[in-house]
Amino acid sequence: MLLGGYLLLLVALALFIVRGIHRGLVHAVDFGLHYCQAIAWTRGEDPWSPESIRAIAEREGVFSTTLDNAIALPFTLMAIAPYTVLPYPVAKIAWLLTNLLLIGAMIKVLGDAIGVRWSWSDARAVWLIGMVLILAPIQTGLGFGQLAMASVAMMALAYDAHRRRRPGCAGVWYALAGVFKPHLALSMGLYWLLRRQWRLLSVAALVSVGFLLFSTVRLHVALPEWYDLWSEQASRHLDGGMADYTKPDGHVFVNLDYAVHRLVGSKPVTEAITWSIVGALLLVAIWRLRKDVRRGSDEEVDRLRELAIAGFLAMIGLLPLYHVYYDASLMVFAIAWAVGTVAISRSIWAWVILVASVGFWVPGAAALAVWTRRGIIPEAISEAAWFNNLVMAYQPWLLLLMVIALLAAMGRRPGDGRRAIAAI
Repeated sequence: MLLGGYLLLLVALALFIVRGIHRGLVHAVDFGLHYCQAIAWTRGEDPWSPESIRAIAEREGVFSTTLDNAIALPFTLMAIAPYTVLPYPVAKIAWLLTNLLLIGAMIKVLGDAIGVRWSWSDARAVWLIGMVLILAPIQTGLGFGQLAMASVAMMALAYDAHRRRRPGCAGVWYALAGVFKPHLALSMGLYWLLRRQWRLLSVAALVSVGFLLFSTVRLHVALPEWYDLWSEQASRHLDGGMADYTKPDGHVFVNLDYAVHRLVGSKPVTEAITWSIVGALLLVAIWRLRKDVRRGSDEEVDRLRELAIAGFLAMIGLLPLYHVYYDASLMVFAIAWAVGTVAISRSIWAWVILVASVGFWVPGAAALAVWTRRGIIPEAISEAAWFNNLVMAYQPWLLLLMVIALLAAMGRRPGDGRRAIAAI
């Protein structure tokens, strides 16, 4: 299986360079938006006014197709502000390099968490690198200059610091993950709560409050009505705007609401079903963790089980909240657990995750939508209920399947120590 891992790695690197790095150098439209907003924040101007953002973009030579989607919170803009001292072309490269360093660090710490030896003869190392780099959500996020990549990587770094019993460092990393992408990092807090990591959470709260106070007080001095301006823009964005999963191009979403709504057609019923599913999964998880007993003294087994728990609680937040395709990068926790588990066990749940992740090797729903508009997909298929209601919404269902697989793995010992699969 080592040869297969190298073949996957070669394909992954090619796609990562073309779809991720190249597009990040040329486009990075989301970073362009945040760059303009951060400039407005540093000058005490309205960072949510489309007119103000367009004027800054024209002045700074920023090209972005998302300038009307300015809803980033002040503390996020404060985190981006250091990049605004650089001319935009240089800042774009600096942000890309930051993301590449963070992605590399994320792969390293996730590999450490599953016991990778970091040798080119260790198939787990090769498969982990390949299966992370080939993920289209990561490539898309990198190409868009998205903040999600930094947030996911920082959550992985927080988990690594926690695993090494450094709660202060873990708290800082977790706070920074929330600063860059609050709703993406939110559910990971459940893991720290259930593990009673009070020092970690205290440090994270202090860092977060520091960012919040400094960013808002500084803005309030120059723009007292900033909150009204932000809430007005956020309302337009969330109510029938870019965050509306019922719109025709809702295929960009990975939250379960989009998939359920395709079946039931009613927004209130959709949200009731989604929250019921999430609530039921959380109740089962809490019940299992209340009876949490170490299943033996095997360090590798305990390490993998803990990663499954952290991955479940990090990923479950993808289901009920507004999340776009690149936010699905959080599945790296599940993939790392699966790669580590299949090396020592015949776990069906690990294989379920690995197979499900193949559905994210290409931006499938986006490609189907383009092919439908261009008439490549026959009208008899594109207008069929099964195609629109199930095929176009396959991504949220795969994420739900991964979450269920992690939940099932929580209470299981990954194996009896026999290496049923020699390499992966």
